[in-house]
Amino acid sequence: MTDLERAARFNILRLEARLDALNERLAGVTIERLPWRSFIERMGGVREGMLFYLDPLY
Repeated sequence: MTDLERAARFNILRLEARLDALNERLAGVTIERLPWRSFIERMGGVREGMLFYLDPLY
């Protein structure tokens, strides 16, 4: 797909609805930038039913 084709897919009239949907989907998400051990400690340790996605360094 070319840059022009990608740009053509953007529809300003649908932007508000898409942002509302994104806001709803990410409402319970927390994003942090910490060393993994510090993050786990900050969250109070590992508890049952909790999911952590710890993205490795690149």
